[in-house]
Amino acid sequence: MNEPKRDLTSFLVGALLTLASLSSPAAAQTATDSTTCDACIDIAIGNDGNARLLQWDAVTQRVSFETVDGSGVVTRIGPFGPFSGWTPRAIASGADSLTRVLWAHEDGSSALWLVAPLGVASAFRFPSTPGLAAVDVAAAANSETHILSVRADGAAVVQAVDASGAVARTLPFGPYPGWLATAISDGPDGLTRILWNNADGRVGLSKLSTDGSLATTRYAAEEGWTALDVAVGGDGLTRILRAKGDGSVNLWIVGAADELVTSANFTTPGGMAPRRLAAGANGSSQILFTGGGGQAALWAMTPEGAYQQSSNFKATPPSEGTSSWDVVLEVTANSGSGFCINTPGVGMTFETTYQIQRNGDSVFFLHPDDPIDWSTYTATLSGGNFA
Repeated sequence: MNEPKRDLTSFLVGALLTLASLSSPAAAQTATDSTTCDACIDIAIGNDGNARLLQWDAVTQRVSFETVDGSGVVTRIGPFGPFSGWTPRAIASGADSLTRVLWAHEDGSSALWLVAPLGVASAFRFPSTPGLAAVDVAAAANSETHILSVRADGAAVVQAVDASGAVARTLPFGPYPGWLATAISDGPDGLTRILWNNADGRVGLSKLSTDGSLATTRYAAEEGWTALDVAVGGDGLTRILRAKGDGSVNLWIVGAADELVTSANFTTPGGMAPRRLAAGANGSSQILFTGGGGQAALWAMTPEGAYQQSSNFKATPPSEGTSSWDVVLEVTANSGSGFCINTPGVGMTFETTYQIQRNGDSVFFLHPDDPIDWSTYTATLSGGNFA
């Protein structure tokens, strides 16, 4: 990625059309936490303390933006598109009140949107660089944007993009054997954090200055744990989100000297997995969890890393007919076969990845250990009814 292409490609025209649509009050839809989050990609926290969610429908190739306030009220703008061949990768909000949206195209090129409260203020497209893939974005001081890309050989590349879309600096690092850059975040100290994972389980945290100097702290491996995301709060402390295959979630808070200040363990909400992390001006943070069928949850964490509250998004009900769907069901009535010993009774809650067929508020499913009989239940989703 060098200088951005400034021709009005169909993608950039689409961005401008999105701007026109977003300027209309009718584009915003407000709902409670019963809204769905069909394909949440990333989260950021704005200057107002509200969470920004990026959603992408890979089937229709349309993008939506949602804002979740402290009461769990959701304002949705969109969907917009389609943007053929494009996939959004990440978002980040800056002190300039602009939210960065990083895009990648199937031809290897990338793009950056600068999204204002009422729409896309600017859009820039960058040409393809063979073997280079954009993975994350961060909002820096002076309205700069930092883009983290990974080369095919494992090296990390950080590019600074100014407000006009020009690439001011390109800084490559590595490759370092076993290490892969995972995420990026900028702090109020003017330093850029780069999160690394090593194949042996170690975690690395680098601080990058504007002159290109890099200082890295490495943390010992813990079996089964992987670092997912990094976020720096307005308090200057770095948060690192980690996850384990057994459903455990861990939030590290790292001090100014890269010392581990806090390490708090939690259990992932049923049927979901931790995805991304964002930190606000006061040091509070939010963790995004997603699951099958559009289930999602936002955990609000205190500046000290303690759990505060959750905003939950209902899974999208399955279409009429048969599909494979990962849901959590609460059995409220049972009208199925009496001899199906593998099915739960009334009042029980269970997670299922069984083959499901929906008919109104009733579901039919085949248990893999009892594939002969269809069992019928009237059920509710964890977090809300089908309706």
